Amino acid sequence: MLRRLLFSLLVLPLVEIAGLIALGRVLGFWLALAWLGLAGLAGLRILRWQGRRSLQQVAGSTPEGPGATDLLNTLLVSAAGLLLLFPGPVSDAMAVLLLLPPLRRSLARWLLGRGLSGAGFAGRFAGGLRFGAAPGERQTGSFTVVEGVFSREPGPDGSPAPAATPRLAPEEPPPPA
Repeated sequence: MLRRLLFSLLVLPLVEIAGLIALGRVLGFWLALAWLGLAGLAGLRILRWQGRRSLQQVAGSTPEGPGATDLLNTLLVSAAGLLLLFPGPVSDAMAVLLLLPPLRRSLARWLLGRGLSGAGFAGRFAGGLRFGAAPGERQTGSFTVVEGVFSREPGPDGSPAPAATPRLAPEEPPPPA
């Protein structure tokens, strides 16, 4: 994974430079420069709009919060805005593809199908949180941890619950002997 990331960080700028040179030859220097400026302004505009829209969604959201598809849609539109900020026609083309709703929905479905909502993604990148989890629920490895209040109940035969040994907080002194 790290090798792919390093490879893409080295190759993508070279591809963008080659694309800019080709664009400059086809359109001319000034039009290519205008392309870069307009794409950057469009990227800023999309990011501002998406940020405002996200805040409105959070303000009017239900207690369960937005669903995985809504979160991915927001993330993909924001990614399109960021791609427009990068100078180059290749990133601009990828951004335009992300801005097309049918392609964005297909990509979101594909990402969800690849396990973005499961432990594979969440356990490695989101600290155990997963999209679509109930409040107080988190994924740890292959186990779902549901946070709540623990209490001991009597056994099925009515026997008392086993005694628990109380734990002292670190700042409390031990009781006198």
